[in-house]
Amino acid sequence: MLHVIVGIVAIVIGLWGIMGNWYMFKDMLVAIVPFVLLCFGIVAILGGIRSMKSKWAVKEAGREE
Repeated sequence: MLHVIVGIVAIVIGLWGIMGNWYMFKDMLVAIVPFVLLCFGIVAILGGIRSMKSKWAVKEAGREE
């Protein structure tokens, strides 16, 4: 129950801070969103490469047997 109360208080304080400083929040989003997209894109590419390597390793192991 304590976690729920603390969570609600944090949400209220966060919303109050965003509404009070909306112009700064928008500037922060403009700076952070492209960076986050770049990071997620890099992680997705690396995950795809790792998946392809795993599939290739399974195919190679099947050919050797």
